[in-house]
This record gives sequence, C-alpha cells and structure tokens, in this order.
Amino acid sequence: MFDTFPADEARKWTADHTPHVWLISACYLGFVLTAPGKIVMKHGLLPQWYYYNGLLQLCLLVAFVPHVTFSLTAGWRDSVCCNHSLYSGALSGTVMFLFVFSKLLDLAETVLIILEGRQPLLIHIFHHIITLLVTWHSYSHHHSLGSRASHGADNASREGLVWPAEARVKPWPSAKIGRTRCRAVDACGCVADAEVRLRPSSVVMRDAHTFEDIFGWFVFINLFSHVILYSYLSPKKFGIAPCWLFVAFTQVYQLVFCLIICFTAQNVIDEGGKCDVDPGRLSLDKFVAAVFFFIFADFYHVKYRKFRETHECALAQYLRSSPTHSIRRTTPRRSPRDFTIRPYSPTGITPSDPYITN
Repeated sequence: MFDTFPADEARKWTADHTPHVWLISACYLGFVLTAPGKIVMKHGLLPQWYYYNGLLQLCLLVAFVPHVTFSLTAGWRDSVCCNHSLYSGALSGTVMFLFVFSKLLDLAETVLIILEGRQPLLIHIFHHIITLLVTWHSYSHHHSLGSRASHGADNASREGLVWPAEARVKPWPSAKIGRTRCRAVDACGCVADAEVRLRPSSVVMRDAHTFEDIFGWFVFINLFSHVILYSYLSPKKFGIAPCWLFVAFTQVYQLVFCLIICFTAQNVIDEGGKCDVDPGRLSLDKFVAAVFFFIFADFYHVKYRKFRETHECALAQYLRSSPTHSIRRTTPRRSPRDFTIRPYSPTGITPSDPYITN
C-alpha cells in the first residue's frame, strides 16, 4: 500500500463538517416522518438509483479487496487489531473516504421511496440515519499511522533520539504535557522505549486506542452485503442474480460478522494484547450491532414466513421429484406443516429429520 491518500486532511474536513451532517440528518428525519402521503411525484428513478448505487458499491468493494487480502497475511487477529495503512493507502484510503459519503446517498433512497407515494418502514429510516452518524463519527475521529509517526519523529529529533524507520509514537493513556514515558513501535509490535518531552502540538490522541481498525472490516462486509442487495433490487444485474433468501441471509450475517469482529478485538484486549481500538467505542459497536441483528433477524423472519406462503424452496421441489421420498400436500400451501411425509424410507430418513420437516 502506498501512503498517498491525504488521510489527515480528509479526517479534519469530515470533523469540521460534522454539524452539517447532523443538520442533514435532522432534516431527513423530519421529512421522512411527515411527508409520506402528502408529497407524491411519480418519477420512476428508484430502479436507476439501485443500479448506479449498486455499481458504486461494487467498485468500492473490488478496490478494497487488495487491502483486506494484505491485512490477512499476518493472521486474522492482526487484520482486526492492526492498522495496515487503512486510511492513508492509495486504494483503501479512497474507499474509506467514499464509503462515508455513500451513506449520505443512502438517504436519497428513502426520499425517492416517499416521492413514489410509498410508506418507508421505520427500520429502513433509522437504519440509514444511525449508520450515517456512526460511520461519519468513526471516520472523523480516526488518526492514521502516518500522522502519529510524524508527530513522534519531530519530538524524538528534538530530544536527540534516533527512531526506527516507519516507527510511530504511542503515548500512554495517562500521558500529560511535559516529560513522560512513550513507546516507539513498528506496525504492531514494540521496538523501543524512550523518555521524550511531549509538546502540546504532538498530543493529538486521547489515548492509544483510537485508530478504529475494525472499521475496515465493517466497511468490507457492508459493501459486500449491499452489492448483493442492490443486485437483487436493480433491474440490471452485476453478473449475479441472487435469490431473496440469499439476500436476507447476507443482510443478517453482516451483523453477525460485525459481532465476531468486535468480540475478537475484545478478546485481544482482555488477553493483554495490543489492539488499536477504543474500548469504549468497541462497547458501542457491539451494542449497535446486537440491536440491529435482533431487529433485522425478526424483520426477515416475518418476511420469510410470508415468502414461504407463496414460494416453494428448492429442497422441497427436489424431494417431491425424488423416487425415494414421498411428500404429499394435503391442502393448498400455507405453511410447512401442511406437508405429510412418509414415516419410513429406504434411506433411513424419518419425519424428525430437519431437512425434511423444514
């Protein structure tokens, strides 16, 4: 990864415009809660919006794959807890910056739905607004390794110290202005300890855990799930045609994956390892992911039950055509309970087999 993306300038710009994002979110919330049924403008732009936004998500996903692959070369835990030029890399930094702005585009989806005369679901409204605020806050409070290294190198040079190449300075969480204990580390491990004099301009971090490295994994899984979703909703496919069940699975699994990432980082911290994540923010991430998981799981479970009332799964179709199984429908399809199954078959499968009764 080449450190060519101006990560610090981008972070500062997003931090300076945080009040504008809150204002946009407030206007969005007021519009979507009051406008349905009052403003109707048939436009037919929603399918095109799904296509072009999905195409953008696909391009960002493809551009982000090299960074994910590179981060996994040192192991799963390292990819979660260690910053591999996530914000300052040429490709990864650009993807992270554009991903934040793509969350603003998601608000336009709700507006287009309302202008079509439809009523958006509350889960749809609050999912978009919470995701935007969390994403914007995460990006505006990150600090790239390059920023930390430059401040540390300046301080070290003033004190006559020689720092290793590509080293950075990590003040202890209790560091204060003045003479304090600092640690010089490489990409993830400790290199040397030294006494240096911190200046006010160099103390730019609240503590040693504010890189939000797990945010990169959140971005990757979110891009993947949205590519699947928009490929399903768009009239033009991106080379794939996912079924509804796979779309529902990816939307719920992305939240499970986020919880796995959070607990991996928490496990590293509990074991005394180094993980560039703010523990307080990590707790918030786990809470948000868990809440969204239960909400989306319940939502798709209800949708799935309605889906099964009008669609027959491929497994049931296979069993119906199989010569060794007999599945007879006693009434018009309403639920899986309406199937009667032969209690014995040469293969030894009984009615209690989950693949038959589901």
